Amino acid sequence: MKNPLQLFAPYRLRLVFRGVFLALMLGTLYLALYLLGQEKELSYQNYQHSFRKTKEQIAATLRHPAGQLALLNPQRGTSTPLHPLLLPFSAIDFDDQHKAQQAAEMAGCL
Repeated sequence: MKNPLQLFAPYRLRLVFRGVFLALMLGTLYLALYLLGQEKELSYQNYQHSFRKTKEQIAATLRHPAGQLALLNPQRGTSTPLHPLLLPFSAIDFDDQHKAQQAAEMAGCL
């Protein structure tokens, strides 16, 4: 009876090449999946950063008097408004003409 290792002797080189090929294939597949995961994480972080930046820009616009003016006086289609334009200031000192004009200019009302 022959030794079991002697049965595979003629195929040993072929088995080594196929094993190496299988290891390379699995390594390539793992690397591809790892890189896809990293790209997905990077894309998600960029999306969060962009979203946060956009949110901060919108908040800054709404904190500005012109943005507050847009919130106080929404456009209602093509109909003419029957109410006066509201300025985003709780109290304007109309005794000082320069301050009143500056407040109106900041609100976008020239």
